[in-house]
Order: sequence, then C-alpha cells, then structure tokens
Amino acid sequence: MRRTGLIGVVFVSVLAALAGPAFAAEPKIDYRVPPSYPDDAAAAKIEGEVEASVTLTAGGRVKAVTILSETPTGQGFAESASQALMLWQFEPGEAGRQAHVTIPFRHPQPYTLAEMAAMPPAEPLRHTTPRYPHLARIGGLDGLVELVLGIDPEGHVERVQVMTERPTDRNFAFVTLAALDDAAFPQGRPGVYRYRQTFDIRTAQPDAPIDPSEAIGTLREHYITSSTSAPGFPDAARKAKKGGAVDLLVRINKRGVVTAVQLRREEPAGFGFGDAAIHAAEQIVAEGFAPGVHSVAVTFRFGTGR
Repeated sequence: MRRTGLIGVVFVSVLAALAGPAFAAEPKIDYRVPPSYPDDAAAAKIEGEVEASVTLTAGGRVKAVTILSETPTGQGFAESASQALMLWQFEPGEAGRQAHVTIPFRHPQPYTLAEMAAMPPAEPLRHTTPRYPHLARIGGLDGLVELVLGIDPEGHVERVQVMTERPTDRNFAFVTLAALDDAAFPQGRPGVYRYRQTFDIRTAQPDAPIDPSEAIGTLREHYITSSTSAPGFPDAARKAKKGGAVDLLVRINKRGVVTAVQLRREEPAGFGFGDAAIHAAEQIVAEGFAPGVHSVAVTFRFGTGR
C-alpha cells in the first residue's frame, strides 16, 4: 500500500504534528516518529485507532510491537502504526519492559484544495527559512508544501493541515513544520489561512556547519534493521547484506524539533548509510532534552538482531 507521509493529517498544533500520539506515562519516551495516514483510508475519509504494546530493550529501543486492537480493521492503520513504533526510542531501563500506546488516526481532510484556495494567505511577522531536506538536495529535487494554518488571537499557530507535499517521502513537510514552529503571525487576526512553501534546488543554501564543540549532550542510540517493516535501510546495503554505523550532530530547538543535521562518521562508506541516517534524523522529536547541539549514533543492522 502506497503511503503519503504526512499528507492530509490534521494536527492540533505544530508540536502535535511532529510529536504524534499519546502514550503511557512510564516508561518515558525520548523521541518518536509519527505514523503515516494510509492512502486508502485517507481517500475514503475513514478514521481509526490502534492500540499497541511495545517491548523494550535495556537501552530503550523497541524490540517488538504487538497490536492489541485496530479499529476499523483492513485499512492499514495497524501496519502504519507498527512501522512508526519500530523507530521510537524510550528511556533506558529493565530489558523486557512494555509500554502501551494508543495511536489515533483522525479525519485527514476537513478542508478541500478549493476551500484552501479561497482562504487569505498567511503573512508571518517572523519566519525561519526551512532547511533543504537532505535526500531532496542530493537528488536535485524541487519541492512544494501547501498548508492550512489555524491561527489563534495571539498570533500563534494552533493547528496545521498538510494539503500538498510534492514529492512525498523527502521530508519537505517535516522541515516546513519545523521552521513554522518558531513563526509569529499578527495578533488579533484569528482564523484559517493558506500557506505555501516552495523549494527550489537552484537557490538551495548549504546547511550552516555545526561546531562539534557546541555539543551539550547525546541522544539515545537509534537503530534501523533490515528485517523490520520500518523503512530506512539503504537498498544497496540490503542487497550486499551489510550493516553500518553513522555518527551525527543534530541541533534541536526548545520543543525538541531537529533544525539542523551534520554527518560526522559513516562506516562503511558507499552504501547510503549516511544519507539514510540524516533522513531519519530529520524526523526525530527529542523530548526531555535541552535545546542545542547533541550527538546521535545510528546503527544499521542487517538481519534480525536489535
């Protein structure tokens, strides 16, 4: 079943857009990746909910996902939830711990493209230019993201609907939402507005370098295995039956949203591990960590070991 990433998902706030569903208070989560809304369910305007139990390693990685319930069945909600949960990271603790998670899939399209076109444009007073997504940059791809923004009387974004993301699966929506996280809009003008962000590879600016001496901490180690249903393992490495390791530096803002990524080490080179790790890091929400620069290790394991 083809996925559309963040397309059509309605978000209560920009933070909720990236932070995703509810989870049990213990064990504490470090970061998570939001689930995709299945295409068929989105087209049919079907809502759903998945309850799952995840089994954790001592380091806080998700070792296994057990779907407890899926409502309704047959729409791809359980598959999408499982793929996302395999990339979540919890705090370290006793091996074999379990966390219960409820993931809601809510109505993906309250506004149509025609309704969006009739809305006034959003005009931010303060706005950060989104960084160019890594895989789109190396692929020479232009991009387009169109949003509907709900703005409150204080000029804050209180909800977001992603209407268009072209192409999908290149993190254009993620980086746009991350840039909007610190945006400010005129006060006293609440309502819904259309917002358009274009990405032109011809004018793409390189990421500002991150000084390793700025690092103030380390995020939990991130694992991607070739045997799971979670996306992200490089095709070249899968065919060669190789694993690898990548060290990154990431800059996160006060909400834990990644705003910059820099490659420090990739072993072995030539199999796409660095590109895949940067792509995965662009989607991380690091809860409970101080804003600033952090190091993160990403390990790619071929086979079943976690």
